[in-house]
Amino acid sequence: MRYPTCDIGNNEHQFSSNFDRPTYIADYIYLSEVAYKNTDITQTHLDDWFGSGKAVDEKDIVENYKNSLPGYTLVSLKFITFSNLSEKVGIVSVRGTSDPWDAITDLQIWSPAILSQWVRAIIPLGSVWTPVLSRIIYLISLIESDDLEDVSYYNQVTEFIKYLQSTENYSSLEVTGHSLGGGIAIISAAKTGIHAVALSGPNAVLSHEAFGITTEDISRLTFNIIPDRDVVPRFDDVSTLFQNIRCLAPKNEFWDCHSSLRSLCEVIYSCGTQSRPALCECSKSLGYEEPKPRGTRTFSDACDNYDPNYVFDDKGVSAG
Repeated sequence: MRYPTCDIGNNEHQFSSNFDRPTYIADYIYLSEVAYKNTDITQTHLDDWFGSGKAVDEKDIVENYKNSLPGYTLVSLKFITFSNLSEKVGIVSVRGTSDPWDAITDLQIWSPAILSQWVRAIIPLGSVWTPVLSRIIYLISLIESDDLEDVSYYNQVTEFIKYLQSTENYSSLEVTGHSLGGGIAIISAAKTGIHAVALSGPNAVLSHEAFGITTEDISRLTFNIIPDRDVVPRFDDVSTLFQNIRCLAPKNEFWDCHSSLRSLCEVIYSCGTQSRPALCECSKSLGYEEPKPRGTRTFSDACDNYDPNYVFDDKGVSAG
């Protein structure tokens, strides 16, 4: 089954991308995963996926910005530029949840929205109270403002994007991220007027007042990829533009539906590789059908030396 949003921007009712061509959503999923990579191997990953030199890890720009703010700890992110497009495009990739502290941050930022959704679900005619919930969440955020300020990574990402905008070096900027990084991408995009594509990101509709953004900007600028049975992108209410995708993980392993690798394999399988590498991991570990070979070499032959830890660890990307 091919998803209607395989190419974002290919339909007037879909997310309007700033790229000079329809954009493959697998690219965003891949870029959201790049934020987890060690700096010394990020460029290798980009070359393997996009082609040599077509996407550039601008690590010096990130490092110089960080060093220009003494005592300031920048949330983990990457800034990727593309030289294969007619205009200079930059994409900020924000790292998602990777340790218990990040998980606590998720809950601290989105707990008022989660509680509001729970209350709405159990009271009669709960949906009637939706407009009021945004104001309640906003008032809670005022009470917890000092605590929330310490974990408001979206403010750091927003300021970095504003810095990039101020240089006027880029024809367009976009932001992406997975999990917590996806939620931050949604908020920062609405704050700065750029587009965001999130994977499994918590949403911001109920919390928009607390985040200082509008539902109109969320609807106009953000797109969320939501795997089946993934709990995280159900935090807060989903906005207008999103794509549900399948999760083929066993029923008793629903948390695996939050895996960015599994989501990438699902999109590649459903939408086609579109000149990107076919990943051995998808067939060897996750049970997807092997792609049909274009020449005499079979996919199994190409994956003879397949390492199950090679796709999304610090070694690089497996190609079919």
